[in-house]
Amino acid sequence: MRLKIFEHILYSTLRPWKQDSLNERAYSNFLKTSGFTTQKNSINEFKTALNSIFSKEGFTKDEDFVLYDLNNDAERINIASPLIHIDLPKAQNTKCRFYYYLITNEVTRLSDLLYQLYSGPASQSDKTYVITNVLGQIKNLIKETSKEIHEGNHNQDSIYILQVLQLSLVRFLFEVENLFADMLKSPLTTDEELYFDLLNDELPEEPIYKATESLTSITSSFEEKENENPTPSNKLSFNFNGNKDRLLNVITQLNNQIELLNEDITTPQQMVDVLTARDLNQSLPKIQFNTETTQIRYVIDKLDSSFSNLTLSLIVKTNLFYSKKGNPFTYTNLSSSKSHNPKNKEIIDEIFRSL
Repeated sequence: MRLKIFEHILYSTLRPWKQDSLNERAYSNFLKTSGFTTQKNSINEFKTALNSIFSKEGFTKDEDFVLYDLNNDAERINIASPLIHIDLPKAQNTKCRFYYYLITNEVTRLSDLLYQLYSGPASQSDKTYVITNVLGQIKNLIKETSKEIHEGNHNQDSIYILQVLQLSLVRFLFEVENLFADMLKSPLTTDEELYFDLLNDELPEEPIYKATESLTSITSSFEEKENENPTPSNKLSFNFNGNKDRLLNVITQLNNQIELLNEDITTPQQMVDVLTARDLNQSLPKIQFNTETTQIRYVIDKLDSSFSNLTLSLIVKTNLFYSKKGNPFTYTNLSSSKSHNPKNKEIIDEIFRSL
Protein backbone atom coordinates (compact mmCIF):
# COMPACT_ATOMS: atom_id res chain seq x y z
CA MET A 1 0.00 0.00 0.00
CA ARG A 2 1.67 3.17 -1.24
CA LEU A 3 0.89 6.73 -0.17
CA LYS A 4 0.59 7.79 -3.78
CA ILE A 5 -1.02 11.22 -3.41
CA PHE A 6 1.71 12.40 -1.05
CA GLU A 7 4.46 10.87 -3.19
CA HIS A 8 3.12 12.60 -6.30
CA ILE A 9 2.96 15.96 -4.51
CA LEU A 10 6.62 15.66 -3.60
CA TYR A 11 8.12 13.88 -6.59
CA SER A 12 5.80 13.64 -9.58
CA THR A 13 2.66 14.82 -11.34
CA LEU A 14 1.15 16.73 -8.39
CA ARG A 15 4.15 18.90 -7.57
CA PRO A 16 2.56 22.32 -7.03
CA TRP A 17 5.52 24.12 -8.62
CA LYS A 18 4.97 22.11 -11.85
CA GLN A 19 1.27 22.86 -12.34
CA ASP A 20 1.52 25.82 -14.73
CA SER A 21 -0.98 24.27 -17.13
CA LEU A 22 -3.79 24.45 -14.54
CA ASN A 23 -5.54 27.77 -13.98
CA GLU A 24 -7.92 29.12 -11.34
CA ARG A 25 -10.95 27.74 -13.16
CA ALA A 26 -9.53 24.19 -13.25
CA TYR A 27 -8.89 24.18 -9.50
CA SER A 28 -12.34 25.67 -8.88
CA ASN A 29 -13.95 22.85 -10.88
CA PHE A 30 -11.98 20.26 -8.92
CA LEU A 31 -13.25 21.77 -5.68
CA LYS A 32 -16.84 21.46 -6.91
CA THR A 33 -16.52 17.70 -7.44
CA SER A 34 -19.00 15.94 -5.16
CA GLY A 35 -17.31 14.55 -2.06
CA PHE A 36 -13.98 16.32 -2.57
CA THR A 37 -14.22 18.98 0.14
CA THR A 38 -16.97 17.51 2.37
CA GLN A 39 -18.72 14.16 2.53
CA LYS A 40 -22.33 13.40 3.47
CA ASN A 41 -22.01 9.77 4.54
CA SER A 42 -18.43 8.51 4.58
CA ILE A 43 -14.88 9.37 3.54
CA ASN A 44 -15.27 6.90 0.65
CA GLU A 45 -17.07 9.72 -1.16
CA PHE A 46 -13.68 11.45 -1.27
CA LYS A 47 -12.19 8.33 -2.91
CA THR A 48 -14.90 8.53 -5.59
CA ALA A 49 -14.04 12.20 -6.13
CA LEU A 50 -10.33 11.34 -6.43
CA ASN A 51 -11.04 8.71 -9.05
CA SER A 52 -13.17 11.22 -10.95
CA ILE A 53 -10.60 14.02 -10.93
CA PHE A 54 -7.60 11.76 -11.51
CA SER A 55 -9.22 9.10 -13.69
CA LYS A 56 -5.98 8.13 -15.45
CA GLU A 57 -3.55 8.17 -12.50
CA GLY A 58 -5.16 5.39 -10.43
CA PHE A 59 -4.03 6.86 -7.12
CA THR A 60 -6.20 4.41 -5.14
CA LYS A 61 -5.81 1.36 -7.41
CA ASP A 62 -3.13 -0.58 -5.53
CA GLU A 63 -5.28 -0.68 -2.39
CA ASP A 64 -7.48 -3.37 -3.95
CA PHE A 65 -5.23 -6.13 -2.63
CA VAL A 66 -6.43 -5.50 0.92
CA LEU A 67 -10.12 -4.98 0.20
CA TYR A 68 -11.08 -8.59 0.92
CA ASP A 69 -9.50 -8.23 4.36
CA LEU A 70 -11.40 -5.09 5.35
CA ASN A 71 -14.17 -4.81 7.89
CA ASN A 72 -17.33 -4.77 5.76
CA ASP A 73 -19.79 -4.88 8.64
CA ALA A 74 -22.74 -2.56 8.00
CA GLU A 75 -22.36 -1.17 11.53
CA ARG A 76 -18.60 -0.71 11.37
CA ILE A 77 -16.96 2.44 12.70
CA ASN A 78 -16.05 4.94 9.97
CA ILE A 79 -13.36 7.55 10.44
CA ALA A 80 -14.70 10.73 8.86
CA SER A 81 -12.75 13.49 10.62
CA PRO A 82 -9.25 14.07 12.04
CA LEU A 83 -8.30 11.99 15.09
CA ILE A 84 -5.36 14.27 15.86
CA HIS A 85 -5.88 18.03 15.76
CA ILE A 86 -3.16 20.28 14.36
CA ASP A 87 -3.74 23.92 13.44
CA LEU A 88 -3.13 24.39 9.71
CA PRO A 89 -2.54 27.72 7.93
CA LYS A 90 -5.52 29.09 6.02
CA ALA A 91 -5.52 28.81 2.22
CA GLN A 92 -5.35 32.16 0.42
CA ASN A 93 -6.42 31.12 -3.09
CA THR A 94 -8.21 28.41 -5.06
CA LYS A 95 -5.06 26.40 -5.84
CA CYS A 96 -4.08 26.27 -2.19
CA ARG A 97 -7.64 25.34 -1.17
CA PHE A 98 -7.55 22.44 -3.63
CA TYR A 99 -4.32 21.08 -2.15
CA TYR A 100 -5.57 21.67 1.39
CA TYR A 101 -8.59 19.40 0.88
CA LEU A 102 -6.63 16.94 -1.25
CA ILE A 103 -4.08 16.41 1.52
CA THR A 104 -6.23 16.58 4.64
CA ASN A 105 -9.03 14.38 3.28
CA GLU A 106 -6.49 11.86 1.99
CA VAL A 107 -5.10 11.49 5.51
CA THR A 108 -8.63 10.85 6.81
CA ARG A 109 -9.30 8.35 4.01
CA LEU A 110 -6.09 6.43 4.66
CA SER A 111 -6.63 6.36 8.44
CA ASP A 112 -10.11 4.96 7.81
CA LEU A 113 -8.77 2.39 5.34
CA LEU A 114 -6.15 1.18 7.81
CA TYR A 115 -8.71 1.00 10.59
CA GLN A 116 -11.04 -1.13 8.45
CA LEU A 117 -8.08 -3.44 7.80
CA TYR A 118 -7.22 -3.49 11.52
CA SER A 119 -10.78 -4.34 12.58
CA GLY A 120 -11.35 -6.79 9.73
CA PRO A 121 -10.64 -10.51 9.23
CA ALA A 122 -7.06 -10.26 7.92
CA SER A 123 -4.37 -12.20 9.76
CA GLN A 124 -2.44 -10.44 12.50
CA SER A 125 0.79 -10.78 10.51
CA ASP A 126 -0.78 -9.15 7.44
CA LYS A 127 -2.18 -6.29 9.52
CA THR A 128 1.15 -5.72 11.23
CA TYR A 129 3.04 -5.76 7.93
CA VAL A 130 0.77 -3.24 6.19
CA ILE A 131 0.52 -0.84 9.14
CA THR A 132 4.25 -0.97 9.96
CA ASN A 133 5.10 -0.40 6.29
CA VAL A 134 2.78 2.62 6.10
CA LEU A 135 4.31 4.07 9.26
CA GLY A 136 7.77 3.85 7.70
CA GLN A 137 6.53 5.62 4.57
CA ILE A 138 5.00 8.42 6.66
CA LYS A 139 8.25 9.08 8.52
CA ASN A 140 10.26 9.12 5.29
CA LEU A 141 7.79 11.52 3.64
CA ILE A 142 7.94 13.88 6.63
CA LYS A 143 11.73 13.99 6.27
CA GLU A 144 11.54 14.55 2.52
CA THR A 145 8.89 17.28 2.86
CA SER A 146 10.97 19.06 5.50
CA LYS A 147 14.00 18.84 3.23
CA GLU A 148 12.03 20.28 0.31
CA ILE A 149 10.79 23.18 2.45
CA HIS A 150 14.29 24.04 3.67
CA GLU A 151 16.25 23.43 0.47
CA GLY A 152 13.80 24.06 -2.37
CA ASN A 153 13.38 27.36 -4.20
CA HIS A 154 9.60 27.80 -4.05
CA ASN A 155 7.01 30.54 -4.27
CA GLN A 156 4.49 31.34 -1.55
CA ASP A 157 1.83 28.91 -2.82
CA SER A 158 4.22 25.96 -2.99
CA ILE A 159 5.59 26.69 0.48
CA TYR A 160 2.04 26.79 1.85
CA ILE A 161 1.17 23.46 0.23
CA LEU A 162 4.36 21.83 1.50
CA GLN A 163 3.64 23.09 5.02
CA VAL A 164 0.12 21.62 4.91
CA LEU A 165 1.58 18.35 3.64
CA GLN A 166 4.22 18.30 6.39
CA LEU A 167 1.76 18.98 9.22
CA SER A 168 -0.83 16.58 7.82
CA LEU A 169 1.78 13.83 7.65
CA VAL A 170 2.58 14.51 11.31
CA ARG A 171 -1.13 14.15 12.03
CA PHE A 172 -1.18 10.87 10.08
CA LEU A 173 1.88 9.63 12.00
CA PHE A 174 0.22 10.11 15.39
CA GLU A 175 -3.13 8.77 14.21
CA VAL A 176 -1.46 5.53 13.10
CA GLU A 177 0.62 5.24 16.27
CA ASN A 178 -2.35 5.83 18.57
CA LEU A 179 -4.83 3.65 16.69
CA PHE A 180 -2.51 0.68 16.29
CA ALA A 181 -0.14 0.93 19.25
CA ASP A 182 -0.82 -2.66 20.28
CA MET A 183 0.74 -4.08 17.12
CA LEU A 184 3.62 -1.65 16.53
CA LYS A 185 6.96 -2.97 17.76
CA SER A 186 8.69 0.42 17.97
CA PRO A 187 8.00 3.03 20.71
CA LEU A 188 5.75 5.98 19.93
CA THR A 189 7.50 8.92 18.33
CA THR A 190 8.67 11.40 20.95
CA ASP A 191 8.62 15.16 20.45
CA GLU A 192 12.43 15.10 20.28
CA GLU A 193 12.39 12.52 17.49
CA LEU A 194 9.65 14.38 15.64
CA TYR A 195 11.41 17.74 15.62
CA PHE A 196 15.09 16.80 15.55
CA ASP A 197 14.99 13.71 13.32
CA LEU A 198 11.94 14.20 11.09
CA LEU A 199 11.16 17.91 10.92
CA ASN A 200 14.73 19.16 11.32
CA ASP A 201 13.41 21.96 13.50
CA GLU A 202 13.61 23.32 17.02
CA LEU A 203 11.44 21.83 19.76
CA PRO A 204 8.49 24.17 20.58
CA GLU A 205 7.46 24.99 24.12
CA GLU A 206 4.02 23.39 23.65
CA PRO A 207 2.99 20.39 21.50
CA ILE A 208 1.38 21.36 18.19
CA TYR A 209 -0.96 18.36 18.23
CA LYS A 210 -3.63 16.93 20.50
CA ALA A 211 -5.95 13.93 20.43
CA THR A 212 -9.59 14.61 19.52
CA GLU A 213 -12.71 13.14 21.08
CA SER A 214 -13.09 11.06 17.91
CA LEU A 215 -9.89 9.17 18.71
CA THR A 216 -11.04 8.42 22.25
CA SER A 217 -14.44 7.34 20.96
CA ILE A 218 -12.98 4.97 18.36
CA THR A 219 -10.50 3.28 20.68
CA SER A 220 -13.21 2.92 23.32
CA SER A 221 -15.62 1.43 20.78
CA PHE A 222 -12.99 -1.05 19.69
CA GLU A 223 -12.52 -2.15 23.30
CA GLU A 224 -16.28 -2.58 23.67
CA LYS A 225 -16.29 -4.76 20.55
CA GLU A 226 -13.60 -6.96 22.07
CA ASN A 227 -15.63 -7.25 25.27
CA GLU A 228 -18.52 -8.66 23.24
CA ASN A 229 -16.28 -11.55 22.12
CA PRO A 230 -14.87 -13.24 25.24
CA THR A 231 -12.80 -16.40 25.15
CA PRO A 232 -14.80 -19.64 24.87
CA SER A 233 -14.28 -20.37 28.56
CA ASN A 234 -15.42 -16.84 29.47
CA LYS A 235 -12.25 -16.56 31.53
CA LEU A 236 -9.61 -13.93 30.91
CA SER A 237 -5.93 -14.32 31.71
CA PHE A 238 -2.65 -12.65 30.84
CA ASN A 239 -1.22 -16.19 30.42
CA PHE A 240 1.91 -15.92 32.55
CA ASN A 241 4.66 -18.29 31.39
CA GLY A 242 7.52 -17.45 33.75
CA ASN A 243 8.69 -17.93 37.33
CA LYS A 244 6.39 -16.37 39.97
CA ASP A 245 9.19 -15.90 42.52
CA ARG A 246 11.27 -13.95 39.99
CA LEU A 247 8.25 -11.90 39.01
CA LEU A 248 7.57 -11.03 42.66
CA ASN A 249 11.22 -10.07 43.09
CA VAL A 250 11.04 -7.72 40.08
CA ILE A 251 7.78 -6.07 41.22
CA THR A 252 9.13 -5.69 44.77
CA GLN A 253 12.34 -4.05 43.52
CA LEU A 254 10.39 -1.74 41.23
CA ASN A 255 8.21 -0.78 44.16
CA ASN A 256 11.21 -0.13 46.42
CA GLN A 257 13.28 1.80 43.89
CA ILE A 258 10.78 3.76 41.77
CA GLU A 259 7.67 3.59 44.03
CA LEU A 260 5.73 1.63 41.42
CA LEU A 261 2.67 0.98 43.60
CA ASN A 262 0.49 2.92 46.02
CA GLU A 263 1.23 0.69 49.01
CA ASP A 264 -1.78 1.96 50.93
CA ILE A 265 -3.90 0.11 48.36
CA THR A 266 -1.72 -2.47 46.57
CA THR A 267 1.17 -4.70 47.61
CA PRO A 268 3.69 -6.30 45.23
CA GLN A 269 2.22 -9.73 46.04
CA GLN A 270 -1.26 -8.53 45.05
CA MET A 271 0.04 -7.27 41.72
CA VAL A 272 1.67 -10.65 41.07
CA ASP A 273 -1.58 -12.40 42.02
CA VAL A 274 -3.47 -10.36 39.43
CA LEU A 275 -0.85 -10.72 36.70
CA THR A 276 -0.70 -14.50 37.11
CA ALA A 277 -4.42 -15.12 37.75
CA ARG A 278 -6.08 -17.75 35.57
CA ASP A 279 -9.39 -15.92 35.83
CA LEU A 280 -9.28 -12.13 35.83
CA ASN A 281 -12.44 -11.11 37.68
CA GLN A 282 -13.63 -8.39 40.04
CA SER A 283 -12.90 -10.43 43.15
CA LEU A 284 -9.19 -9.77 42.59
CA PRO A 285 -7.48 -6.81 44.30
CA LYS A 286 -7.30 -3.48 42.52
CA ILE A 287 -3.84 -2.44 41.32
CA GLN A 288 -3.17 1.25 41.91
CA PHE A 289 0.13 2.63 40.68
CA ASN A 290 2.13 5.48 42.15
CA THR A 291 4.29 6.44 39.16
CA GLU A 292 3.95 8.27 35.86
CA THR A 293 1.97 6.53 33.14
CA THR A 294 4.99 6.51 30.83
CA GLN A 295 6.88 4.49 33.45
CA ILE A 296 3.94 2.12 33.91
CA ARG A 297 3.69 1.56 30.15
CA TYR A 298 7.43 0.91 29.98
CA VAL A 299 7.15 -1.67 32.78
CA ILE A 300 4.23 -3.34 30.97
CA ASP A 301 6.30 -3.58 27.81
CA LYS A 302 9.23 -5.05 29.73
CA LEU A 303 6.92 -7.64 31.32
CA ASP A 304 5.43 -8.65 27.97
CA SER A 305 7.98 -11.39 27.20
CA SER A 306 6.83 -13.34 30.30
CA PHE A 307 3.20 -13.41 29.12
CA SER A 308 1.40 -14.47 25.97
CA ASN A 309 -1.62 -12.20 26.43
CA LEU A 310 -0.49 -9.06 28.27
CA THR A 311 -2.25 -6.65 25.91
CA LEU A 312 -3.32 -3.08 26.59
CA SER A 313 -6.92 -3.86 25.67
CA LEU A 314 -7.06 -6.73 28.18
CA ILE A 315 -5.46 -4.61 30.91
CA VAL A 316 -8.21 -2.03 30.36
CA LYS A 317 -10.91 -4.67 30.04
CA THR A 318 -10.18 -6.14 33.50
CA ASN A 319 -10.96 -2.80 35.18
CA LEU A 320 -8.36 -3.73 37.80
CA PHE A 321 -5.59 -1.26 36.98
CA TYR A 322 -5.65 2.35 38.19
CA SER A 323 -3.48 5.41 37.71
CA LYS A 324 -1.74 7.40 40.41
CA LYS A 325 -4.82 9.61 40.63
CA GLY A 326 -7.08 6.62 41.14
CA ASN A 327 -8.63 6.62 37.67
CA PRO A 328 -9.06 3.35 35.72
CA PHE A 329 -6.74 3.19 32.73
CA THR A 330 -8.16 3.69 29.24
CA TYR A 331 -6.71 2.21 26.08
CA THR A 332 -5.93 5.67 24.71
CA ASN A 333 -4.15 6.67 27.90
CA LEU A 334 -1.90 3.61 27.88
CA SER A 335 -1.26 3.49 24.14
CA SER A 336 -0.30 7.17 23.94
CA SER A 337 2.10 6.86 26.91
CA LYS A 338 4.61 4.57 25.24
CA SER A 339 8.16 5.90 25.62
CA HIS A 340 11.60 4.46 24.95
CA ASN A 341 13.16 6.74 27.56
CA PRO A 342 10.88 7.13 30.61
CA LYS A 343 11.94 8.44 33.98
CA ASN A 344 14.22 5.95 35.83
CA LYS A 345 14.75 3.91 32.65
CA GLU A 346 18.21 2.70 33.72
CA ILE A 347 16.92 1.50 37.10
CA ILE A 348 14.00 -0.32 35.49
CA ASP A 349 16.23 -1.98 32.90
CA GLU A 350 18.65 -3.19 35.56
CA ILE A 351 15.84 -4.68 37.68
CA PHE A 352 14.40 -6.58 34.71
CA ARG A 353 17.68 -8.32 34.08
CA SER A 354 16.79 -10.60 37.02
CA LEU A 355 13.44 -11.71 35.50
